[in-house]
Amino acid sequence: QFLTALPPDRPAAPAFLHWSFDEGRGTTAAAAGTGLPLDPARGTLTSLPGSSNLPAWTAGVRGAAVEFHGKDDYIQTGYPGISGAGARTVACWVRVPQDFTDEGFALVSWGAHQESGDTWQLSINSYPADGPVGRLRIGTHRGQVIGLRDLRDGQWHHVAAVLYGGRDPDVSTHVLLYGDGELEPAATKTVRRVRTDTGSSMAQPVAFGKNSAVRVAHDPIHLPHTFRGSMDEITLCASALSQADIRIIMARGMAGLLMDIGVGQLPVD
Repeated sequence: QFLTALPPDRPAAPAFLHWSFDEGRGTTAAAAGTGLPLDPARGTLTSLPGSSNLPAWTAGVRGAAVEFHGKDDYIQTGYPGISGAGARTVACWVRVPQDFTDEGFALVSWGAHQESGDTWQLSINSYPADGPVGRLRIGTHRGQVIGLRDLRDGQWHHVAAVLYGGRDPDVSTHVLLYGDGELEPAATKTVRRVRTDTGSSMAQPVAFGKNSAVRVAHDPIHLPHTFRGSMDEITLCASALSQADIRIIMARGMAGLLMDIGVGQLPVD
C-alpha cells in the first residue's frame, strides 16, 4: 500500500538515546536520553567471538569519537531497539576512508536478520548488486534504500535515516535519508515491509559498527562483518524527526534540539 497520510509531527518531548563518545578512553560508551531505558543502552567496545580487536578512540566532531578498524571490532549495547513498524530516526556523524571498498555494514543495527524486513541497519553500501558503493544505505533485510552521494572522501559527514510510522510502512515509501542536513536522493530502492524484530530469540540489540547478519568472527557470510571508519554523536529517536530537527542536531547536537523545544538537560546513565 502507498503512503496515504502526511508524515506525523514530532512529539513535543521525543523519546531518544544519544551516545556522544566523549569518554575518550576505556571500553564503555555511556548513553544519555529520556523516554527510553538508559541502563541497557550503555555501549561496550568489544569484538566478535573469536577475535580480540577493539575499536579505538579518536578525535571527533565534538570531543572524542570512535574509530572502527573493520577487523571484527564493534560496540554492543543492551537496548533492543525500536520494534515492528514504529517510527524512528537514526542520526550520526561518520567518516569513511577514501580507500573504502566493502567494509560498510553497519553503522547502527538491530534486529534478527532471519525474515524479510525484520532488521534495521544503517550502513555505507558495500554491495554493488544493490546500488552504488560508498553511499548511505538503510537496510531491512532483503529491502533497502541507497543514496546517491559518495561518502568516501575521508571527511566527516552527518547522516540520518527517518522511518515514518503508519499502517504497514514500507522501506520504499516511508523512509527518508539525509546527508549533511539535505534530503538524499535515492539511487536505488526496493519494496519491503518494515517489521523490525526485537523480541525473538534471534533478535540482536542495538550495535554500532557490526553487520547484523554475523554472530562470530569466522561466520562464513559473504559480506564483511564490521565497519571500517569513524563514528561520532549517534542519536536514536523513537519518532520521525523533521529535516529542521536533523539540521539542529547536526549544528548543535541533541542538546541544541532539546533547548529549542524546551525539554531541558539530558539525563546520563
